[in-house]
Amino acid sequence: MLSLPNLLTLSRIFTVPILVALLWYPGWELGYGLGFGLYCLMGITDYFDGYLARAQGTVSKLGVFLDPIADKIMVAAVIVMLVGTRHEAASITGLHLIPALIILLRKLPCLACVNSLPNCACPCPCRSWPNGKRLCSLWRLGH
Repeated sequence: MLSLPNLLTLSRIFTVPILVALLWYPGWELGYGLGFGLYCLMGITDYFDGYLARAQGTVSKLGVFLDPIADKIMVAAVIVMLVGTRHEAASITGLHLIPALIILLRKLPCLACVNSLPNCACPCPCRSWPNGKRLCSLWRLGH
């Protein structure tokens, strides 16, 4: 149950409050820099937890359940902080709020779908394009 891939996923969930604290004060440039570094590290662990689980044969129901939830929590926290802080260089304002809202609203049905997957009798294998799409979203939010 507590394999290395699951620990990596749980570390992403428990790191979100630290990320939020680093992004809390818009004038603190060091905090934004550290937040960006932490966000990149969280994105890297997102890749490696799935890779290690498949490579080691330790894919678990807990990992399958928590991995997408950890991703959604991480992305939603960054979007909310960028909208809420209103820092000139890093905030999401004006028309840019529309894509931010679309991203957040899209995540709600995805999260509901993920929560129903453990009850699904058919296997739902991971494809490479969702990981690429996720990588692009993580990169754009961090950039």
